[in-house]
Amino acid sequence: MEEIKIINKIIDKYKNKLVWQNKSIPYQLWSLQSIDNLLKKHPDEMKNYLLNYHRYGFQSKLFKEYVSIIENNLPLSVKLKNKYITINSITDNKIHLFNGISEFIGIVDEKGIIKNNTLDYKMYNNPKKFYIGKIVNMMTLPEKNISMDKIIDYSFTKIYTKNILPFTKVLVSHLKVDPHLQSGAMAHLNRTRKKIVNDALMELYGEEKNKK
Repeated sequence: MEEIKIINKIIDKYKNKLVWQNKSIPYQLWSLQSIDNLLKKHPDEMKNYLLNYHRYGFQSKLFKEYVSIIENNLPLSVKLKNKYITINSITDNKIHLFNGISEFIGIVDEKGIIKNNTLDYKMYNNPKKFYIGKIVNMMTLPEKNISMDKIIDYSFTKIYTKNILPFTKVLVSHLKVDPHLQSGAMAHLNRTRKKIVNDALMELYGEEKNKK
């Protein structure tokens, strides 16, 4: 389709402009690659997400793809403040991906879905909700059986499971993400997405749209 060709062309344009020489953390390259990867895997859905902002859960899919790309590029040696450092983990504070680790107890419903119940009481005056960024472990209760193989997929707000009885309690450990998605590494991903969207809309319709 014309829209997908235009989006691909814009992604390639920005990729070709990049020159990375280990002098900074390559947020924009990771962002472009994650959008490009999802466009190849799910072209129509990704096109609708970018141009029409039909969510389809794609914001969380995009974030997971982004995290996967970073994981596959570690360890990473970069120059920060005139000194070379090595980043070995996605939990390294220098890449600002996650807001720490959190746990919550959830209940599997009749459809095998567990809703995110993450609330942080430690650092805030009022309990603050966080998204599920990356699941570290899941156990059924009270047996404490590790059940990671029962996870089909997950988004920021839900975990989709199989072969777990309805109304089973589970303990979920995960790396949490601020739900505003406007800070740290996620801010780079959102800025890159907005550039692609605005360029595509200009080429298709001769106008920009304000995207969230």
